[in-house]
Amino acid sequence: SFSVGATDSNDNIAGFSSRGPVVIDSSLRLKPNVSAPGVGVRSVVKGGGFAFFNGTSMAGPHVAGLVGLILSANPALAGKVELIEDIIEQTAVPRTDTTMCGNVPGTSIPNPFYGYGRVNAVTAVTRALEIASQTQDTDDSGLYVYPNPVSDLVTITAPDKEEISKVEIFSAAGTLAKRQDGSGLRSLFIMDLSGLPAGLYYYRVQFKNRSQAGKLVKH
Repeated sequence: SFSVGATDSNDNIAGFSSRGPVVIDSSLRLKPNVSAPGVGVRSVVKGGGFAFFNGTSMAGPHVAGLVGLILSANPALAGKVELIEDIIEQTAVPRTDTTMCGNVPGTSIPNPFYGYGRVNAVTAVTRALEIASQTQDTDDSGLYVYPNPVSDLVTITAPDKEEISKVEIFSAAGTLAKRQDGSGLRSLFIMDLSGLPAGLYYYRVQFKNRSQAGKLVKH
């Protein structure tokens, strides 16, 4: 399940729906997934009127509202729960903590305090819109790499029910220029290629039992 941590106006942690590695099913999944505003949030009260509340009960609706915005921007994402979760996680603003939780450092991303970070609605909706305008690879495999040509951030979306283990970017001469492992990711990669010179590159996407390659142009 997707869980949310609550933060105050300075992005300090103020509450958890769950925290740390999940041990009950031995999966060691890290919780929370993301964090959202949850301090001094104005909400309706029974019988009419408004009041201010704190905690994950306030942070959760922020994320639910973000899902609504994502689906409004790209209705084709309806039902693609893992991809929506990936969009929210990979567009979150990274936040860290100096303490440890269950032998997991708060300085890692994701971490047991903020998850992947504080949700960023504008960036998440922008990513959903980019997915809506993407062009599928010519081999009709279901893999999407966009935008292509790219200037800075490239997004790679896996076919349904396939998990990306790593992505490698090679120069035209075959030299490895960038690599990103799929730790914690399921179906969506966002890679920053802004530091690479303009030119022709090749990407190789590694799945569990296969790999797929293609061309990528950098402005």
